[in-house]
Amino acid sequence: MNIVITGATGYLGVRFAERLCQNHTYKILLTVRDESRLPEIFKSTKNISICNINADSLQNQMIKFDADVILSTTCCYELDTEYLYRTVDANYVFPAKLLEIAAMAKKKNVRFISLGTGLPSSLNLYSLTKRHFAELGNFFREIGKVEFINLALESFYGVNEPNNRFITKSITRLKANQELLLTEGTQKRDFIYIDDVIDVLLFFVESDTMSVNMGHIPVGTGVAPSIKEIILFLHEELRSGSSLRFGHVKMRENEPSTCADISVLRKLGYSKPFMHWRDGMRKVIGSVV
Repeated sequence: MNIVITGATGYLGVRFAERLCQNHTYKILLTVRDESRLPEIFKSTKNISICNINADSLQNQMIKFDADVILSTTCCYELDTEYLYRTVDANYVFPAKLLEIAAMAKKKNVRFISLGTGLPSSLNLYSLTKRHFAELGNFFREIGKVEFINLALESFYGVNEPNNRFITKSITRLKANQELLLTEGTQKRDFIYIDDVIDVLLFFVESDTMSVNMGHIPVGTGVAPSIKEIILFLHEELRSGSSLRFGHVKMRENEPSTCADISVLRKLGYSKPFMHWRDGMRKVIGSVV
């Protein structure tokens, strides 16, 4: 099976490529903008090829590779309109180029898996662009050009994630007994551990095409604690001396609470249990120095 992974220098893209390259029946093409950010092991792994989209012809490389599956993990989370072009390019324009290439491929019904979001489009620029791309993908799916799957992913986290992500950043500050300035924390979020996300991705890479040709699939654990509950749990686990100033930061307007409806995944045959958020966060606590 030939699999393209975009966003291959990001946290999720790297972890998924690491899992895939353990199985030498897969041929993998990684698309990157900056090869220096790739783990060195990828550059010497026999079943991995690299396409630098700044130096190579993306379309020629993709046609030559003859993909069965394209996994788009490309993402930009800039929220300020100052970064409008960067956000639209990463979350919509570049994936749209891939979608067009997939639709023109010699193979019929290339499977295109897009990492979308469970957040509503009205929340910010990130969620707006991600939702709009899902609509474009569904259009291509409905006219029979590709087998498009939009995974509406909830908040994910895990060991060795970037230091600026919410869970690891909070743990780092709590370990240092630093003050945390927070919203009221009443908003609820479904946090899914990185290994569970990768298992779900593998399921959709390997599943029978007839059963997964769906445009919108929620991905999370189906459990959504409040942000306040999570912070209080981390504070207690770490026996932190940090002052927690809930309510100091103003809540965003129309701040949503989100939780994945995992009944869709279960109906499709995904049966693995998900790690409880408390257990996953204990793993992250143990990894943060």
